[in-house]
Amino acid sequence: MSDNSSLKVDNTKTFLSPKYAFFKIKNNANLKVRDNMYVYKNDIIMINSDGGVVHSSISGRVLGVKKMRYSSGVFDSVVIENDFKENVRFKKSAKRFINRYNKQEFIETLTDAGLHDILNILNKHSDTIIINGIEKEPFFGNTYYLLNKYHSEILDTVDLMSELFNYKKSFLALKNNDNDIIQAFSDEMGTYPNIELRLINAKYPNGFHEMLKSIIGCDDALVLDIKTIVDIYEVLKKEIPLSEKVITLTGNAIKNREVLTVKRGTLLSEVFINMCDLSYKNIEVYLNGVMSGYIVDTLQIV
Repeated sequence: MSDNSSLKVDNTKTFLSPKYAFFKIKNNANLKVRDNMYVYKNDIIMINSDGGVVHSSISGRVLGVKKMRYSSGVFDSVVIENDFKENVRFKKSAKRFINRYNKQEFIETLTDAGLHDILNILNKHSDTIIINGIEKEPFFGNTYYLLNKYHSEILDTVDLMSELFNYKKSFLALKNNDNDIIQAFSDEMGTYPNIELRLINAKYPNGFHEMLKSIIGCDDALVLDIKTIVDIYEVLKKEIPLSEKVITLTGNAIKNREVLTVKRGTLLSEVFINMCDLSYKNIEVYLNGVMSGYIVDTLQIV
């Protein structure tokens, strides 16, 4: 399937003031908060049994535990009521450069920020890493927005990772019809000799990891999405946990298709109520895309 329909945006709108934020409790998680406790933004809420740390994306008071729906199922969740103050315990200044991290500092910083899953991927042995700059779904705009905003930062981060983890080959995969993105990266690639640009046909499902590895011819490569690279960069730069994420709201029922920055733990219903101008009363909502996603019967999804 040809994909010439990515949502191309240079800026996002934001919805950073949800009434509540919800945080999934995995099996045997060690909760660090209790009912009616005040939490600051970036405070640790729980530590999962696999060592993953979960931080609060807002400041406010803990209301308790409630079963909530996620794309992966229904889970007990810590509920925090937003006080809209964005209070933090400690303020940190952003680092000027990220290329001064050694491997131990890199691992410790990602661990402290709760990027446990990313470290598990990086710890798998491979000589090759592929950075996936291709949307998995048509009509999505997350990856285009991040590529456009962070191209220098993405190259800096991949270059640092290649050095710290001794990757012999580092590939950046971009769609062959994103000419402005290709030009932006091509203008800077000369100063990053360890990174090779690969242009991939803009067809579904070329954005999926296994397909991409096959196209490039590196079946044992590690594959990380652009979102993951930007997450790593933000954590290394600011040394604080991630509190926001980028999502796409699109479809013929929405008058203004948007790429949005939202708080982690936000209800989808709040995003729709505050940010969407719907063209139809009766709509079908697909979560995670029309090709690989599924229809949901409620917007009460975290």
